[in-house]
Amino acid sequence: MLDYLVRHPDHATVEELCPALNKRHIQASRATVYNTVHTLVEAGLVREFKLDGNAARYDACLHPHHHFVCDLCGGVEDLEWFEVPALERKRAGVRSIRSYEIVVRGVCSKCH
Repeated sequence: MLDYLVRHPDHATVEELCPALNKRHIQASRATVYNTVHTLVEAGLVREFKLDGNAARYDACLHPHHHFVCDLCGGVEDLEWFEVPALERKRAGVRSIRSYEIVVRGVCSKCH
């Protein structure tokens, strides 16, 4: 599963992972896929994130980055990390920000 997530940086959900993995391997139950992906998250090998309260997505790219979401196809792409100065200043203020991630929305190059 980790190999699949590394080779397919499309930020798959478990519902998308199941059929993709079962094409290449013996049939794995949805519960097995859930358990495996959660183990990978706990081990720090995969990152879990949610967009708009939808199903969790999984990302094997662990370095800091932002995301672009296509309004038409729903695809998710990585965007290179950039600092947000106002948030960086807040870290020294009364708030303690653990992390942040920006989600940019629009139309991807495939749909445009």
